[in-house]
Amino acid sequence: MEELAILNDYARALAEKFWPGPLTIVLPLRKNTGLSSLLFGGEEENGFRIPQNPIAQALIKGSGGVITGTSANISGRKPPITAQEAVQQLGESVDLVLDGGETFYKQPSTVVKVLKDGSLVIIREGALKIEHIMKFIKSLLA
Repeated sequence: MEELAILNDYARALAEKFWPGPLTIVLPLRKNTGLSSLLFGGEEENGFRIPQNPIAQALIKGSGGVITGTSANISGRKPPITAQEAVQQLGESVDLVLDGGETFYKQPSTVVKVLKDGSLVIIREGALKIEHIMKFIKSLLA
C-alpha cells in the first residue's frame, strides 16, 4: 500500500489497529507509480482495506499483495451478504463470483479519510463504529 498511497502517522496507526477488518481508509495516491490512472478512475485518492475474510486474504497473497475492485453491489443499493445476493444485483456484469459463504459483518466497511492533523472525514459508517475509531484517534492525540 505504501508504494501506492501516502500514509501519515494517523492513517498508519488506524491500519495497524483495525486491519484486517471492516475499515477502509481513503488515502492520497502517489504520483508515478507506473500504474495506469484508469486503475483508480483518474482519482487522486483511493480507499484501501485489508479484509478479515481468509478467502480474500488468500487471493490477495496469491496475487502478489494487491487487488483492486469495487463493492459487490450497485451504488445506492443494499450491500449483499451472500454470493447469491451479489449475483442478483450484478448479473452478467461480472465474470466470476467466489462463494465464501455469508459475510461475517452484515454491514459494509466503515470508510474514513484521515487528514494530516489526525482529524477524520467520515465518508460512511459501517461495521466498525465511529465511536471506536474516534476513541482510538483521541488516545493518539493525548
